[in-house]
Amino acid sequence: MARKKKKEALTVEDILEKFRDAETYWKPLHGQMERGHKIFNLKLEVEAPKGYNVIDPGTGNTIVMTAADHIAGDAPKVQVPEAGLSKRAQERSEALEKGFEAALYRFERAQNEIVQRTLAINGLWSGMLVSQGPLFDPDAWGLEPVESEYEDAEAYTSDKDEYEIGKRLNWPFLWKAVDPRYVYPDPGTTGREWVIVSYERTAGSIKAQWSSWDMRLPGASDQDKPLPAGSKIQWLEFWSKAKRAYLVGHVGSGSQSSFWGGAKEVDLIRDHRYGKPPFQIRSAGYGNDSGLPEERFRSIFFAAESLIPAEIRAYSHRDALIRNTAWTQMLTLIGSGF
Repeated sequence: MARKKKKEALTVEDILEKFRDAETYWKPLHGQMERGHKIFNLKLEVEAPKGYNVIDPGTGNTIVMTAADHIAGDAPKVQVPEAGLSKRAQERSEALEKGFEAALYRFERAQNEIVQRTLAINGLWSGMLVSQGPLFDPDAWGLEPVESEYEDAEAYTSDKDEYEIGKRLNWPFLWKAVDPRYVYPDPGTTGREWVIVSYERTAGSIKAQWSSWDMRLPGASDQDKPLPAGSKIQWLEFWSKAKRAYLVGHVGSGSQSSFWGGAKEVDLIRDHRYGKPPFQIRSAGYGNDSGLPEERFRSIFFAAESLIPAEIRAYSHRDALIRNTAWTQMLTLIGSGF
């Protein structure tokens, strides 16, 4: 009987090697996403002569929000195909549809946002829709009472009933939209093998999530003071088919330099038992399946990349003309004594 090959332990250096490779692969697309993000938030920078006020018309934001209104409804309908023509198959399909719609409702109640709408908006300005989850949150239910640890049967029954009530009231799963600019899927399968999420976080937010972290960066000793809660540092979240890891690194001039000096585990690298990276990554549908990420994941702005900056310049030029002609002449008349 053949023995199963023993799995090698995943190390921090293994994760950083994957991250460096993915950074290089996704860099052109992330640059494209940054531009789309600026267009959507009306912060696109254009060259203008000295003294010009740059006017950002709301075109970029309006395009995305109007499309999102048509795509993401407040109460999406779930359709489950019937497995057969029997009455039982029809009832099974209806039960699954109601269950999935109820789950969507519970996911929304557990978050501060409507997840499917956020996904639609992110996909429109970036070209990529990324969600994480469902993830089980054990803190939502707490620890189940163990009968052998109780001497009083009534106390156990009371705590057990309270625990069961909490299970019915508290939704223990997390499903959230993820900013595509900070997502690095494995280049081979686009997230089926592993996914890395890396961005800048405050030390206090990490400590709130992982109370066991000593709030120190790689290379710091026990004698060094912990970081202030407001310190911004690099955060790296790694998920493979079997493992997950949370790392922190130094702040540098960009994400590439921040982890090249090493990283530190916030929590031990563990098995997660989800069987796959808990991410859903899809194209917004405006690109070409050519293999290059910057061509597959195109935003809704792709066809108007040259038109939107031209519109900004036109609005800015008109503003300058008004100020330098009509408004200036009126000031001259008032101050000249005529």
